[in-house]
Amino acid sequence: MHEASLVRPLLREIERLCTEHPGERLIGVTLSVGYLSGIDADYLRHAFLEHAPGTRSEDAQIIVETRDPEIECDRCHWQGAATLPELRCGACGSGETRLTDGTDLMLKSLTFEPLLARA
Repeated sequence: MHEASLVRPLLREIERLCTEHPGERLIGVTLSVGYLSGIDADYLRHAFLEHAPGTRSEDAQIIVETRDPEIECDRCHWQGAATLPELRCGACGSGETRLTDGTDLMLKSLTFEPLLARA
């Protein structure tokens, strides 16, 4: 399960981003996982929840979205959703394509809410 090794630097980056939001509390984290990344979304969510205690992410809702692979055709320059497993161009049918999305993990968004002022 390499997902745990991905979560630690992700949590460090979230902590760094949280310092840019003084007076706010982190309530949501949205991650985007490429279908061809080799990352299991359920394992990633579990690893995140396991490593989040003691960080500003510990009470945040975690959402893990999956992105489909996308390609660009080197022959006709069409861009769009890849058809698996051959990754052929959706316009001309060429196999001369390259992946442009769907192979990585991204921190898509953080959601904050204001801390309540004490009376």
